[in-house]
Amino acid sequence: MTQTTLNDINFCYPPSDEQSLIANYLDKKTSELDTLITKKEKLIELLKEERTAIINQAVTKGLDLNVEMKDSGVEWLGEIPAHWEMSKLKYVSLIKYGLGQPPKQKDDGLPIIRATNVFRGKISKENLVFVDPDDIPWNRDPVLKENDIIVVRSGAYTGDSAIIPYEFEGAITGYDMVLRALTVNPKFVAFCLLSTYLLDNQLFLERLRAAQPHLNAEELGNSFLVLPNIEEQDEIVSHIEIEHKRVDDLISKSEQEITLLKEYKTALISEVVTGKVKVV
Repeated sequence: MTQTTLNDINFCYPPSDEQSLIANYLDKKTSELDTLITKKEKLIELLKEERTAIINQAVTKGLDLNVEMKDSGVEWLGEIPAHWEMSKLKYVSLIKYGLGQPPKQKDDGLPIIRATNVFRGKISKENLVFVDPDDIPWNRDPVLKENDIIVVRSGAYTGDSAIIPYEFEGAITGYDMVLRALTVNPKFVAFCLLSTYLLDNQLFLERLRAAQPHLNAEELGNSFLVLPNIEEQDEIVSHIEIEHKRVDDLISKSEQEITLLKEYKTALISEVVTGKVKVV
């Protein structure tokens, strides 16, 4: 927009005393709306923290509050249930690298899962890229299966991870690592990879050892898990999924309310400054 165009725009306005009344009215009303929006945004942040706390509690302490505990031997982890064991990731899973170079893009090709599609346990369709099947090095075994776990290798998202849902089975792995659970519940491992004890206290520390954020298969494989038996893993996964749905529903409701409040704020300003709503 040029200055001339801006200068030529017509608008209507009331007398100055009415302008002051309108401005004061909108200051008050929009401030009230902004306060409501801020409260709901803070609620969303608290709910996200609760989401993480649910994982941390379940994958390190279990669901039985009265279970006998033992010292884990790790100072920052503290006590764990007495019947749980500790194991390195490489002993309970297969870890492999994705493709070194991305295949050529093709609109009707196969989806390729990249680091930009991985965010805190979920695969995002935003900016999803499709590649030419004829340019894929199939000998690298790049096909993803349901319940495979993508772990980001480098860059700003290093250490972040997400489990592959059924709808992305058959997609191609990008540059990042793929973890395939062998003797453990893959969803339990996926939740552990999002927990404070594994993500923050192990993977994030490893990625900072390099000049640029980076994580390799050896570092990932040497990270330890706290493991109950498979039946208890299943119970914990079910518990976390139920609780996360409850929290996610509350987050979604709050986000919808914020959208409506912002739309109402815009509509209110428009109605008042065009004289459709009288404030005098």
